[in-house]
Amino acid sequence: MFREINQKTLQQIGRMGLILLTLLAFSCQLAHKGPPVLLKPKPTPLKRTPKFLPQPETPAVSKENPYYYYLEAQLAQSRGDNETAGEYQIKAAALDPSSLLLKEELVQFLTRQKKYDAALEAVEEALVLKPDTVSLLLLKGKLTREIGKPEAAIPIFEQILRLDPNQEEAYLLLGNTYRELGRTEEALQTYQQMTQVFPESISGYFYQGHLYAAQKEYRQAEKTFLKVLELNPNLDAVAVDLAKLYQAQKKMRKAEKQYLAVIEKNPRQVVAHLQLALFYHQTDQPEKAQMLFEKLDEVAGGELRLISAISKEYLEHGHVDETLTLVNKLLEKRANGGGLHYLAGLAYVEKKEHEQAIFHFKKVTAKHLFFVDATSQVAGLLYKKGQTTSAISYLKKAVTQKSDSPQLYRYLGYYHEQQKEYDHAVEVLNRGLRADPKNTETLYRLGIVQDKMGQWEAAVATMQKILVFEPNNSSALNFIGYSYADRGVRLDEAEVLIKRALAQKPDDGYILDSLGWVYYKKQDYTNALETLLLAIEQIPDDPTILEHLGDVYRQIDKPQQALDYYRKAMQHKPLDPAMVQQKIDALQ
Repeated sequence: MFREINQKTLQQIGRMGLILLTLLAFSCQLAHKGPPVLLKPKPTPLKRTPKFLPQPETPAVSKENPYYYYLEAQLAQSRGDNETAGEYQIKAAALDPSSLLLKEELVQFLTRQKKYDAALEAVEEALVLKPDTVSLLLLKGKLTREIGKPEAAIPIFEQILRLDPNQEEAYLLLGNTYRELGRTEEALQTYQQMTQVFPESISGYFYQGHLYAAQKEYRQAEKTFLKVLELNPNLDAVAVDLAKLYQAQKKMRKAEKQYLAVIEKNPRQVVAHLQLALFYHQTDQPEKAQMLFEKLDEVAGGELRLISAISKEYLEHGHVDETLTLVNKLLEKRANGGGLHYLAGLAYVEKKEHEQAIFHFKKVTAKHLFFVDATSQVAGLLYKKGQTTSAISYLKKAVTQKSDSPQLYRYLGYYHEQQKEYDHAVEVLNRGLRADPKNTETLYRLGIVQDKMGQWEAAVATMQKILVFEPNNSSALNFIGYSYADRGVRLDEAEVLIKRALAQKPDDGYILDSLGWVYYKKQDYTNALETLLLAIEQIPDDPTILEHLGDVYRQIDKPQQALDYYRKAMQHKPLDPAMVQQKIDALQ
């Protein structure tokens, strides 16, 4: 099944995890919030890589020396040809299955490509050769976390520390895993063990300090933060954390003194200025607060970097009220402040105060960097309120102001599509393609509309254009493959295309459904059932996958299971409820 891009997908541009992708592109030169070892963002859970993923074809090279392929892989990587590099890495490891070096190189390569399931499988194969290899176990633990199985990673890190108690990274990963799971006491104990073994571990003390602070054990938190600063006095972010700690304890003079000390040492420390400005505002010292607000642009090095600092320090962590306090104070003295208005709009979206959000988004002018995103936000909020016609009108005006933006045409096309105004959608999307002929997102949207118009051959041709620019575009590969499968044509080609898509996104339930449907059309019901069950693990409530499972169970003469899945499909608004009901009636 091909994935239909819905309103939720279109609205994601304003979510907290994505604002930083825009804002931080301007390289805000801030002191780092965390210690030298960074926490990785929580990964999207990956489940199982199906056994039917395609293996890269062996390149036509006559030499059979594995290290020849290993060197060729390095050369391919240096050229940026990751597909060829992967083929050679796999070939090298296959030719010398006893080489830990080649297996470890393969794992590292797959990890860099974010093919975590395949990398984990390669690690497991390597560990068969030497089960107690600490470097491989460390990779296994990291990969297990990456695929969303932190509980399973814990015994791996514990095994590493039994084999080698001097593995500092294993302590850190184990402590972070406990902390992310909410197992605070175990996390704290791990960090304490880490600092016993490594008395100069900044990361160990840093995380202890934050855990103590969260538990309101302020004296212990202060002690550990001071230890971090003793080890590295230049960590301004930790010095700011110490000031916050004093503030939390109502030690206001001490907190102010600490903020001022950080600023005196580093006059361009933006977070310290922001925190002190808030401090003065909250303690009713308006003149001092205003003085800091007026110099924040200069301290940050411009509006964009200031916005980035506020986003990273406050909005990203859910501190919406603090964000709005800062933004509103900064806007008081400004005739123009497009970026600040955009930030305010995002904060009001988080508070679900949509009228206020729309007010601020509309303040972002066409000349501003955030105009396109702000306009898209306004249209999305209007659509959410059921005002699709208003969303279309607003976007029509916007494209006259910013006629070179494919994103605006794409959104306008989407809302025409929602109104079933398909001819208008096609016209708008084609205008977007005139602005950017190689924009694959616009091409994909056009293909979806053509498919809804019943022009499936035109839709497939549009998706094939995407593959000219992006040969491994999983959405286009899946669309074409599923279109063939659904019509029962070119099934072998459909299987190849969908497997190529699945190689890019092994955990994608929609692509798994497409492959299951190919197997169904080929009357390979065993593989169809196995694949569709994997798909429903990923997307339990999708009516099309549920209906497909019902079809398979009906074919293998299991009417009760078929009936159960058809009924579940009806609960989740299938595309053709009358057809599903007919299937239910036939089985009752």
